[in-house]
Amino acid sequence: MDLKVAMKNFLTNVWQTPKYTINEFKTEKVEDKDMDLIKAEKLLKEITCRDDLKRAMTHRELEELSRAIETVKKHGFEVELSKELLEANQLLTRLKRLERIRHEILQLKQSTVAEIRSYQSPPQVVHTVMTSTFLLLGHKEKETKIWKTVQALVGKTGKEGLKRRCIECKPDKINVTDAKRAQTLLEKYELDEIRDVSAGAATFYVWSITMIEELMDIIARKEEAAAAKQTEET
Repeated sequence: MDLKVAMKNFLTNVWQTPKYTINEFKTEKVEDKDMDLIKAEKLLKEITCRDDLKRAMTHRELEELSRAIETVKKHGFEVELSKELLEANQLLTRLKRLERIRHEILQLKQSTVAEIRSYQSPPQVVHTVMTSTFLLLGHKEKETKIWKTVQALVGKTGKEGLKRRCIECKPDKINVTDAKRAQTLLEKYELDEIRDVSAGAATFYVWSITMIEELMDIIARKEEAAAAKQTEET
């Protein structure tokens, strides 16, 4: 197979990488009047950049995704990979937001957490936010209906400490049903409304919303990938 055929196959969605043909072309030292070698090497680089970008999006790691995006830009494939780049940048924004809220949780003063625990009869919004938070962390909603149970959970330390559990929580490990229930509980409130009542509860509200959105995005991407694979097979 020559370079022209390899590139044509790629462009018609055969996805056949021309690397082997490029090596043969170089070995044979064929005269390259139409600059096919340069075109093929560029195409191979584009394929590599695209695959690396998609892999980074699947891994959902901030640094890996940032590097993959920069590599696309470095090689000038912003136009050729515009669709993939748009999706990657949207995901990058979400991952940065997730990293930011984790940092905010880490920096949350213990006195602020203690303020939540100190309520004997908490405002409904505080109780709801903490119920949603513990739902996402794997607790049953009925556990948190009694405020004293919530107080005990907030007061735990070490590996069971609330801050540590939030920081280490992986969105893809959250139960989808619990996430949807938490979303329903929280959708009646606005951040400013919660912040006016409790700064600590506001932080856990943002954490909960961010984790829910991240989980829903993961699910949506998996469904899109499955649909695309099914289309290719038919």
